[in-house]
Amino acid sequence: MGLRTILVSTGAAHGSTCGDPTCADLPSAYISTLLIAAANPMTILPYLGVASALETGQPLIMERALATSIGVMLGSASWYLFLTLSTNTMFRSLQKAALDWFNRLTGILLIALGASLCARTV
Repeated sequence: MGLRTILVSTGAAHGSTCGDPTCADLPSAYISTLLIAAANPMTILPYLGVASALETGQPLIMERALATSIGVMLGSASWYLFLTLSTNTMFRSLQKAALDWFNRLTGILLIALGASLCARTV
């Protein structure tokens, strides 16, 4: 993944408008971000804890558990919306050279983290 990130050249995104595929992909980027977050085990475990609190049947605990889970869902959705919009805005304002440099730096970081993980397991 790191090597692919280094080798893939980016297209210039400067000056794109909402007619471009970049803007059209914004809803799919947001939905895929929410799905990735929902598939994370560390996201699922707290909801399982809240679900077990709901099984006690006590009204005060049920109200707090529901309010907490709804609040966490809305907060997470808002945070991922902010991340998606800010990333899209940043991407549209960068030049091709800056995006290529950023991809190389990210690819090197991914390779280093992968090597570190391999060294730990061995």
